[in-house]
Amino acid sequence: MLIYPNILSDSTLNLIHLELSKYKGQMVWNLSDELWQKPVATLYSGIATAAFASDEVWRAVVEDIKHILPECKALSMQYNIWHRAAAAPLHDDEGYSFAATIYLNLDWHRNWGGLLLWLEDPNSNLVKGIFPTYNTLVLNKAPLKQHLVTPISAGATETRMTLQLWAQ
Repeated sequence: MLIYPNILSDSTLNLIHLELSKYKGQMVWNLSDELWQKPVATLYSGIATAAFASDEVWRAVVEDIKHILPECKALSMQYNIWHRAAAAPLHDDEGYSFAATIYLNLDWHRNWGGLLLWLEDPNSNLVKGIFPTYNTLVLNKAPLKQHLVTPISAGATETRMTLQLWAQ
């Protein structure tokens, strides 16, 4: 996993937050188990909702991160909103050439969970991880690392918001 802090420009972040505000209460959200790969969708807990980013957001994000993006044939982008108790089991984003997460919460308290943990070596029990950190991109590129997301705490006063990227 590669970690890039302060990845998006202020104008792109403003565009994202405006879009998320606009999406609230609209019928653009799906349950993540309808969009995630079967092994993840059948084993995750809690509720996460997902909505595709607009073309305008897609273009702005790609412009900001093009200097670190591996080559790909197609790139999809969606928001994931992780509600209390939501978690993702160990998986490797099979079928993608790379995947990335950009954290969108301004202030995420460490006690709220939602950590991304990954195995650097699939034959080891040692894990690495990162707390959700605003405007930080975590890139999982080939060979893809197995990873998971810890449950969001029942005491969290916010939902965990991310922008997910998957490439073919």
